[in-house]
Amino acid sequence: MGHRRKLQQIGSVKTKANLLILKNRIKSFGKSVDVEFDSARLNEEGILLEKTEQFFNVGRWTYNFKDEAMNWSPETYKIFEYQDDYNGTLFDFFKSCIDEIKFPKDSQSKEYFNSDGIDKVINHPITTPKGSKKLISFSTTPVHNKLDEIIAVEGFVMDITHRVLGDKGLDNFFNLSHDLHCITHMNGYFLKVSPSWIDFLGFSEKELLTRSFLDLLHPDDLDKTLKVMEDLVSTGTTTKFENRYIKKSGEIVYLNWNCNIDPETNLAYCNAINITQTKLAREELETELSSKDLLLREIHHRVKNNLQIISSILS
Repeated sequence: MGHRRKLQQIGSVKTKANLLILKNRIKSFGKSVDVEFDSARLNEEGILLEKTEQFFNVGRWTYNFKDEAMNWSPETYKIFEYQDDYNGTLFDFFKSCIDEIKFPKDSQSKEYFNSDGIDKVINHPITTPKGSKKLISFSTTPVHNKLDEIIAVEGFVMDITHRVLGDKGLDNFFNLSHDLHCITHMNGYFLKVSPSWIDFLGFSEKELLTRSFLDLLHPDDLDKTLKVMEDLVSTGTTTKFENRYIKKSGEIVYLNWNCNIDPETNLAYCNAINITQTKLAREELETELSSKDLLLREIHHRVKNNLQIISSILS
């Protein structure tokens, strides 16, 4: 499981930087210099903070592990389209919006939110009570007590549906293209895949979106791919590389990747090309040339020996 922790570290590099910028932006609206903080002033700052969240379309949330209590800011309620007549806790409402595949009923909240004790970002498709399908991204930051124990998590949440899905153009682009397009998060999961992936690898869309794409890699290409992902996060530039995937049938295929990362969402937009036939043909040619080279060496060696024998006889 070492590669999964490394993925979380890779994915949190840009995330931490972006969240820090966001936190500073929000906090800057609530700062005052040389002003006595009375209750009226605190109330005024709370209003400013809510307006700031609305401006940036970013909500806040907290979850206390001991009380199993979740708290949201007004903007978070707005993102989830919360209904006042909901019969249940806020955490129950949160789980009801998320696909059971992403958050199984038997999941432990602490393991789900922050089992590793580090900052991270989780992307989730949700369905609100109004039937709206959204893609949200929320950060989780551990809250420690004086004994350095994690007692809660807090973070920000934002709706990135439009950024990822657009209107209908991106959906059409994905659905109609024969190329292998995908959007991935740096935690190792596909966020969106074109139908070509389903036909190519033999896995259903559900199987592709609910398992790490690292599990589909050829084991010998795992470290190389992790290094490429790390470089992609640190540079943010387009990169090309090759690796091998294992289809559901067990067949090994070669892919050539072209990826670019969106620094704001920490999502990678990728296109892969199947180069299996070209790769195998090249390897076959190299093997054939290597065999011929070996044969020529053997012929040269035997001719040389024969010439030495003839030379000895003549002598």
